[in-house]
Amino acid sequence: MDDKRYRIVLKPETLSQLAEVQASITKMASVLQPSILHMVEDQRRLNEIIRTAVEPINAHLLSVSAALSASTAFQNQIVEMQKAEAAFAEIHSVGTRIAESMRAAAVVSFYKYDTLIQSIVESAYLYDLSRVADSIRSVSENLYRFFEPATTAYRAWRESLAPAISIDIKAIMLLLMPVREQFLTTDFLGSLQETPIYEGDAVIVRGGIVEEVEEHLLLSLPEALSQLNPSLYRLWRGAWDSLTSSNPDKIRHTLTSARELVTYVLHELSPDEQILGWSTLPEHYDKGRPTRRARLLFIASHVESDVLHDYLLKEIEACLSLIQVFQVGTHGIAPSFSDSQLKVILRKVHSMICTLVEMRNDKG
Repeated sequence: MDDKRYRIVLKPETLSQLAEVQASITKMASVLQPSILHMVEDQRRLNEIIRTAVEPINAHLLSVSAALSASTAFQNQIVEMQKAEAAFAEIHSVGTRIAESMRAAAVVSFYKYDTLIQSIVESAYLYDLSRVADSIRSVSENLYRFFEPATTAYRAWRESLAPAISIDIKAIMLLLMPVREQFLTTDFLGSLQETPIYEGDAVIVRGGIVEEVEEHLLLSLPEALSQLNPSLYRLWRGAWDSLTSSNPDKIRHTLTSARELVTYVLHELSPDEQILGWSTLPEHYDKGRPTRRARLLFIASHVESDVLHDYLLKEIEACLSLIQVFQVGTHGIAPSFSDSQLKVILRKVHSMICTLVEMRNDKG
């Protein structure tokens, strides 16, 4: 096969024309290049302007969206608040009705207790030693001697109240506490007598009031003691377990548990350091330690009403004598209390503990 080679030969005038075209292109490029650079820069600036303009628009849109969401949430809150307001109005209405019911019940209970107390005291039976068994007559004489001033002080407190009693919720316990204590004191002293002090319908009324006191007006012992020291409840259980046992020495064991419980409660409610800050009178101390009477007076010192304070002090004095009975029963020959009398004594111990706790909590 022949090896043929081809060669293009341009004419001089063609080469000249090509050189002119190339020169024109080069010249055009040199002219257009600044314009193109300006166009690129202008495009960059335009993009920056657009970006800068878009940012607040986007932020504004986000704000508008957030505002719309907030507005919706606020409207929902308004709806919920309206529902809550209606619910609170209903609660307030119910609370008002409950408060009125409590006030009415408190006043009814007050007059019911007070009427029974006065009828028993005025019957002249309550302090009649001839109606007391010989086995506990000497003990009863001491108890009568100490509780009679409390009865007199109760009358003074009762007379200090307005004829038409008007009370608020906070005052309910301050109204019912003294009448409750005086009723239980009256019932306690009456239980010492061989001849019942209640007759006819009064027996039924007395039974109902005792149940009402235990159910509604006394803190349960676990509730009261839990505010002090829950472990103290075992002493109370020990007193009741001993009372219901067949142990021939159960009177002594019952009184021992009751006396120890009262002692522990007094110490919990009146710590030594607090009494030292309250009084430095020598008669309030024995061998550097606060006396039992000082502890009771310290607890009662919170009560502001003079007549109520006087009554509670007298009741405290009577309770001191009751504690002294416990001392006789645990360190000497135990009084021959019957099971029913021991139950009433324990009920009085129960109410005394509740009163001490209430005085500390309510502060008169």
